[in-house]
Amino acid sequence: MRIRQAFRLSSILAISSHSGPDRILKAMHCGCDEYLVKPVDQDRLLEALIPIWLRKRDRLEPPKPTGQVLAFMGVKGGCGVTTLSTHLGTLLARAHKRKTLLVDSHPQSGDVAFYLALTGPSCHFPHLLERAAELDSGLLKGFLLRHRSGVDVLPAPEGLELPAPVSRRALEEVLEFLKSEYEFVLIDCPPGLSESNVTIVGRSDHVFLVAIPEATSLRRVTYYLDYFDRHRHLANITDKVQLVLNCHEGALSDAATEGVVGRPLYWTVPSQKEKVLRAINSGDPSAGAVDSDFMRSLTCWAEEIANQRMTPNEPAGSLASALEPL
Repeated sequence: MRIRQAFRLSSILAISSHSGPDRILKAMHCGCDEYLVKPVDQDRLLEALIPIWLRKRDRLEPPKPTGQVLAFMGVKGGCGVTTLSTHLGTLLARAHKRKTLLVDSHPQSGDVAFYLALTGPSCHFPHLLERAAELDSGLLKGFLLRHRSGVDVLPAPEGLELPAPVSRRALEEVLEFLKSEYEFVLIDCPPGLSESNVTIVGRSDHVFLVAIPEATSLRRVTYYLDYFDRHRHLANITDKVQLVLNCHEGALSDAATEGVVGRPLYWTVPSQKEKVLRAINSGDPSAGAVDSDFMRSLTCWAEEIANQRMTPNEPAGSLASALEPL
């Protein structure tokens, strides 16, 4: 642990004459990257060092970020953030052919995977944060679920286990890496201003603050905006926060809403609960026809987002080219 603290990018190899699985497991738990059994020949040493070198090269020379991080945050529970983010994520992937990742950052019981009818390995976003120091494209693939629309998903933990603390530094590093892998990284955030949420907001290119047209929700909008105004040093948060009004029914005019919150509305999404429930139950929100005001609104919003970035990521190099410096 002291070596890791002093030399953050160091690699530790254990070399021993003992080959018992208990010894290997203990060495790995203590933080060793590899466990080699004596005598160590040149081929076995190179076999262990090359993957480590490649990971360190990627860490020392990170690819230039090319994507955008879009954070979706409700001012309170029940604002429909998961519905909006899953619809937009699948629309960007399917209709606009954008390389898109949907991240469920809820510390427990997130619903993104459920809304998309996805099941698979029990790997989730906090597990990925724990391995931020060794993150590369190959490791990331082992954590992803792929939806039939083409969107990749990093799910949240299931159940109600006590969430582990999240390292701010690890979260920042992971978000920067994800931006280098995807054109769009959509993050479904829980409500509230936890340290994790503040970090995500600070590292996002756009923050969609979602409210519904009711008094308690609009009052909380003012609380969030006041906080952001008082903390402008957090990566110019105020400039990238955009207010979204979900379940818009017209009972309160847009002008009246803007007067209450003191901020113009970026987008309004009509209230059509039956259509929304049907989309959730289908497990594929963007698969249906654009036959409702709700879907027309989301389709236009996805087009607005997609048109902000017209240049796809550069393709990754081959393994052979990666090994050339050796």
